[in-house]
Amino acid sequence: MSYLSLFLIVILGIGLLILGVILYRTSRKLEQLRKENAEKECFSTDLRMASQIQLSMMPIGHMIQNNVELFGTLLPARMMGGDLFDHYIRDEKLYFCIGDVCGKGAPAAMFMAYAHSMLWGFTRHESNPARIVHSLNQVASYNNESCTFLTLFYGVLDLPTGRLHYCNAGHNLPYILSDKLIKLDCDSNMPIGPSEDTEYSLQTTTLSPGSTIFLYTDGLTEANNTEELEFGKERTENVLRDCLERQLNPEEIVNTVTEAVHQFTKGAEQSDDLTMLAVRYTPKIFESKLTETITLKNNVSEVTRLGSFQDSVYAKMNIEESLARRLRLAVEEAVVNVIEHAYSASRVGNIEVKMMTDGQLLKVQIIDSGVAFDPTTVARADTTLSAKERQFGGLGLLLVRELMDSINYERIDDQNILTLSKKIV
Repeated sequence: MSYLSLFLIVILGIGLLILGVILYRTSRKLEQLRKENAEKECFSTDLRMASQIQLSMMPIGHMIQNNVELFGTLLPARMMGGDLFDHYIRDEKLYFCIGDVCGKGAPAAMFMAYAHSMLWGFTRHESNPARIVHSLNQVASYNNESCTFLTLFYGVLDLPTGRLHYCNAGHNLPYILSDKLIKLDCDSNMPIGPSEDTEYSLQTTTLSPGSTIFLYTDGLTEANNTEELEFGKERTENVLRDCLERQLNPEEIVNTVTEAVHQFTKGAEQSDDLTMLAVRYTPKIFESKLTETITLKNNVSEVTRLGSFQDSVYAKMNIEESLARRLRLAVEEAVVNVIEHAYSASRVGNIEVKMMTDGQLLKVQIIDSGVAFDPTTVARADTTLSAKERQFGGLGLLLVRELMDSINYERIDDQNILTLSKKIV
């Protein structure tokens, strides 16, 4: 074998060795890339599932009841967001809120989910927005070393009267669309989270029939276009004035504002979560065809007079006897509770009982000037416990809830007004 042939064989061997090394490294790299892509796909799948879970925590965006219509949307800037909104009705009151956690992505979403679940628990037996917000701040500020915070507006709308009780924790001021566009007056309370010593104030206003309250997060006003200009409050107010002039409903208002933002940003990447909630107060007029009133003293002996009064009223309303017995029991239970607890032992006070019907619905209003007490916030009695273990008064309220369709409480002009409602047709 010549030296040239041997040299060529050596060169070929070296080439094959180098090629083998290249192929080996390439296969290792491809395997690594495959694993990384699989991990990324798995992570992406987890994010999508987490996003779906997060969005499932939000209520149905559109709701229409006899006294209210609302519509809300949440458009996260990333797969997961830090905004929230919620609403539900309990005891003829609409509980609703909107909030914005500082930051974006998974950390903000986790804090939001935690706050959302806590809110749900706090509102089961509380109707004061300031106390609800205070309770949330107590748990959110505990061991909050990262100083994560949440801005929140929480409102409780009494559907029969339109009285709105609210507390604002550093959130954007809502707008009221009524005769004109106005900003709702809100105290400058601190956001939720930085300090457990923060105090939160309760404010009250009254919504006129047909008026709408519009709530939003700063993803609306701070939306940027390709020229780095913000949508801003002025543009927001101009769009809302147009909605007011056109008398749009909540869904139309939210969709109109959303479209205006999209037209302004002109395809620029969304920089922050965008959440909006519009609530229109549309009270159903109750026109009583029969109204009867009796005034009682805060004495248990007055229950006999109350019974005779109810018998007379139910007869005039042509209510059948079995239903009348259940109504009588519920009203007497509620009135006895007022007699025993509204006034001190040495104080004589009056209790007014007003019974009204429009032919289909019976409303019973129990009005007193005693100490403020909201029976709708009392936890339902646990009937599995023994009599000694049960909370005092819980069974009475449970009975009233079971016998009536709804109960409603408001404190107006230093008077307790408890309204019991029942369909009689």
